[in-house]
Amino acid sequence: MLKTTVYISDINNLSDARYCAGMMVDYLGFNIDKIGVEEFREITQWVEGTIVAEFDTIDVDKINAIIEEFKLDYVALKSDSIPSNINTKVILISDKQNPDCAFQIVDNNSINSTFTSPILITGNFKPNKVDAILAQPNVKGICLKGGDEIRPGQRDFDEMADILESLEV
Repeated sequence: MLKTTVYISDINNLSDARYCAGMMVDYLGFNIDKIGVEEFREITQWVEGTIVAEFDTIDVDKINAIIEEFKLDYVALKSDSIPSNINTKVILISDKQNPDCAFQIVDNNSINSTFTSPILITGNFKPNKVDAILAQPNVKGICLKGGDEIRPGQRDFDEMADILESLEV
């Protein structure tokens, strides 16, 4: 069990998905615009957890079709605002505050005390800095990025593992 909320974004392979699910990560994010719907389907059928479809571009019809097909509770958008008619909870990946989303993912270098809604911090940080990040006002947890496999089924998890292991209770 982890002592804070953890979101892993940009997962693009089954190794990351299974490792993160096994570490009890709260949110597993897959960028549909990068991996495509078929790879999203192939990977997510093998993992348990809260699956998030991430989008770089805003096409409400496409987003809602994926929400419906996969019965998603969340989508993540790289946007400062939430388009109307999205049929699920929205996570914004933006440094501009928006209280209408479920929560926001904010870069560590952009965080300031003006955020009043829950946020997850992303960026480059070391395991020994995580507690200081979590002590900031309104910080609900952290967001890490998935990585590429060395070859199918093989991935170096050292950096991610160090941070996740520092959060175990």
